[in-house]
Amino acid sequence: MPDKISTLLKKYKLNKKNYLPMDNGAFMYSGNIILTGMNLTSFKEFGELNIHTVSGNLLCSENKATTLVGLPTIVDGSFDCSFNLLTTLLGCPSYILSKFNCMGNKLTNLNHCPNIVAGDFICSNNEIIILDCINTKIGGTLDCRRNKLQSLDGIPRIILKGVLCEFNPISMYEFYDRTF
Repeated sequence: MPDKISTLLKKYKLNKKNYLPMDNGAFMYSGNIILTGMNLTSFKEFGELNIHTVSGNLLCSENKATTLVGLPTIVDGSFDCSFNLLTTLLGCPSYILSKFNCMGNKLTNLNHCPNIVAGDFICSNNEIIILDCINTKIGGTLDCRRNKLQSLDGIPRIILKGVLCEFNPISMYEFYDRTF
């Protein structure tokens, strides 16, 4: 294993036995990846590990990142990027097989959000003006409370459990006139 990869695995406290090659030249990590509270401003260096899939949870909350570039494409567990300084979801995993939490950032829209979130999709406590995630499939609840939403335009077509949108300047008529 090259020295640079060994150094990065140590830096991010990842077990090299869980860092597994895939057929496409990328890697899978078997287990949880916990990057929470590491004072990271970017995940680009982490991206040098070329991890495509995480078989576990990926937790990168409580950092200072403004984008998610460098993170894996598939998370076979929960993905938590809450309480960063995110202004975009660029680099967000496309498939999250449990809960997605991006609350407490500086997001104004949900461009680049995952295609599939099998559990809850939590984007509360941001500055979101428009949802613009109509093609996202959510297996749980969409929690978009405490944002700046003025309408439900762009709301996902498939949400299996419900929508929480209190504390937004949405007209109640807008909400009740919707067919989900």
